Amino acid sequence: MITTPDRVSLPGHPRPRFWFEAVAATVSLIVGGLTLSRTNWIEIVFGVDPNRGSGLLEWLTVAVSVVVLFGRQAWRGASGDAP
Repeated sequence: MITTPDRVSLPGHPRPRFWFEAVAATVSLIVGGLTLSRTNWIEIVFGVDPNRGSGLLEWLTVAVSVVVLFGRQAWRGASGDAP
C-alpha cells in the first residue's frame, strides 16, 4: 500500500510511528496502573521523595504520558496526515 510517493507501507512491517504510539500507550498504561495502585511508586522505585509523599509527581507523570499519546494523534489528525 503506497501512502505517498516517498513512503511505502509493506504488509507486516509497521511504520516507526506505530512503534512510537505502541510504546507511548504501554508506558501510559503502566504509569497509570502504578499510580492507581500506589501513589508513592516514584519514592519506592527511585528512593527519592520529590513531592513529600503527596502523589502529585506521580499524577503529573500520568498526565504527561496521556498528553503525549493523545497529543500526537491530534497533531497528526490536524496536519492531515493519514492514519
